[in-house]
Amino acid sequence: MREPGAFAGVLVGLALILLTDSERGLPVYLAIYNLFVFLFYLHHLSSVAWPPMPAPGTLFPALEHRDVGRWQAAEYCREHGVRGVIVLFLRGSYCADSRHQLSQLYTLLEDLQRQNVGLVLWSVQSEDRWPHHLLAPNTSQVIFQVRQLAQPVPALFAASNAAPLILHPWIKDAARPSAWLLDAEGYILWRELPATYRMPTTVATLRNQLFRLQE
Repeated sequence: MREPGAFAGVLVGLALILLTDSERGLPVYLAIYNLFVFLFYLHHLSSVAWPPMPAPGTLFPALEHRDVGRWQAAEYCREHGVRGVIVLFLRGSYCADSRHQLSQLYTLLEDLQRQNVGLVLWSVQSEDRWPHHLLAPNTSQVIFQVRQLAQPVPALFAASNAAPLILHPWIKDAARPSAWLLDAEGYILWRELPATYRMPTTVATLRNQLFRLQE
C-alpha cells in the first residue's frame, strides 16, 4: 500500500539529483544504487516460493488449529450447513497487503451469505495480533476470525523464517498467501498461488470463482 508513494519519492529524488548535480558525482550513484535496492526488494525479496501444492480436483489436506485441533473442510461444511468454503492464508498482521486484503473481505460477506458459502482464514499468528477493527461480526456460516496454524507450521502453507528479520525476536514464520475454493466434500475446485506476497487474491477474483460451486 505504501509502495507507489515510496517509488514515486525515489524517482523524484533521482530526478532532482540528476538535474542539480552537473558533475554526476557520488550522489547520483547513491541514488541509482538505492533505486536498484528498492526494485530488487519489490521483484525478488517479496516473491513466494511454492512447494508442490494440492491440485484442483484433489482433496484439500487437513490442518491443525493451535487451540481446537484437527480441521477438515468437509466437517466444517457439515457443521455450518454450507455448500462450499473459501480458505485464505494471510501472510501476517505486520504485512500491509494482508491487512488490506482482510479489510476488503467485508464486501464479500453478502455474496457468501446469499450463496451459502463459508469463509475460513488462516495465519501463523493468533487472532489477537490482528487489528480488531478488521474483524467483522460472525454470521450464520461466516466466522470472521483468523485461525492460527499449530506449530510446527505446515510446509505447504507456511514458510519457516519468512517473516521480516526485524520481527524474528517475536515471530519467525509466515504463511504463504493463497486462496482456495472447496466444495462441501473438501475437494479443491479452484486455487490461486500468488507469485509475490504483495499481490494477494482480490475480492473480485474470489467473487468471480463462486460460480464453480454451481457446476
